[in-house]
Amino acid sequence: MSSLLLLPTNADVTLITVNIYRSDTIDGTYTIVDTDLSTILEYVDITGDYTKFYKISFTDGIIESSLTVIIPFEKQVINLVRNLVQIPEADLSDAVIINLIPTAQHDIRLDICEYVYGEILVYSADGIYTLPNRYFYDKNNGGAISTLDVDFYLQTIPVYAYSDKISIIPTTIDIDERYIELSRTLLATEQIKMNYYMTRRRIETDSLLTMLVYKIAANHFEEQYTYATGSSNAQKVKIGDITIDTGTKSATLLKDTYMKAEAKYTKLIDNFKQGFYRAKE
Repeated sequence: MSSLLLLPTNADVTLITVNIYRSDTIDGTYTIVDTDLSTILEYVDITGDYTKFYKISFTDGIIESSLTVIIPFEKQVINLVRNLVQIPEADLSDAVIINLIPTAQHDIRLDICEYVYGEILVYSADGIYTLPNRYFYDKNNGGAISTLDVDFYLQTIPVYAYSDKISIIPTTIDIDERYIELSRTLLATEQIKMNYYMTRRRIETDSLLTMLVYKIAANHFEEQYTYATGSSNAQKVKIGDITIDTGTKSATLLKDTYMKAEAKYTKLIDNFKQGFYRAKE
């Protein structure tokens, strides 16, 4: 398991690195687990999970800023399921929510995104390449567009169907200014391409998370309803690698809950496509 963290922008450009601290309890001892460039927008703690607590600081190696609390993406989703959709843990556990996130993310991409493959970037100067003017989609819902959402790779010119695709990670990606920066200037025989998801309109992180939690709820209760109607004696349903109890809820109640969550999700998707979307709706 891992944990996705959205990092704030550092106002002091002299503090060029960010320290990631982690603790098992909110008031426990926070131990540094990694150091990275302060320009990164999203960080994945591959040894952590949503039950951990995080703080960060910025530093130049001598001066260190005060610690800032960071709530993992997965924990934000859990909190929204509880507080916005108002589903208690007894009906939808934390573990099942985490397990359902990838499926719900996939469903949303199918509903609102277009996939662009192999777009060639235009050289600007000194290892800097111009990004296309698009509404890039936050694929992992981390709260920012980063190299975790967009794939970059090099190919040698001329390009053939069997040409190798060499993955490359830019040292800087700036969506607002529409550019990336590489650690070196490409050779005359090289070109850089990108694959990405895009939307026709800008979508804010809060709006995307709202879609996500309603889709999680809809998928969960639809799965339970389908199972309950298939066997009157069934008390458990298998989703991925997690078995959850259907308890004593009737098929009618499960269907009603599923249809309400799906209707809310569908309304959010339709409003976004039509250009009428409110984050709090």
